[in-house]
Amino acid sequence: MIRNAYLKKMEEGLHKLEAEIDSLEKWAGGASSEAKEDLSRRIDALRGKAAVARGRIRDVRKAGDATWGRLKIRTEEAVDDVRKDLDAAVRKFRKTGSEDR
Repeated sequence: MIRNAYLKKMEEGLHKLEAEIDSLEKWAGGASSEAKEDLSRRIDALRGKAAVARGRIRDVRKAGDATWGRLKIRTEEAVDDVRKDLDAAVRKFRKTGSEDR
């Protein structure tokens, strides 16, 4: 995969994850205070991980032709880490939200 296509794929994927984090934050507004506090911590952590992923994407963009490929794995791991933790937060919220109703 050429670098520009790779970067576009990673940026679009991260942008979607960031939009999902924003949605989770809005969704959490209706949670109980305990659940809201837990989700707030999770959302802060997710935003931090998304910032790391964004930095790794920037590193790939700045890297030379001979080195950018070595940075792909770290970039993919960072984006996957955001996805994994976001999925866990959504599952936790759904479980907590259903118990509050």
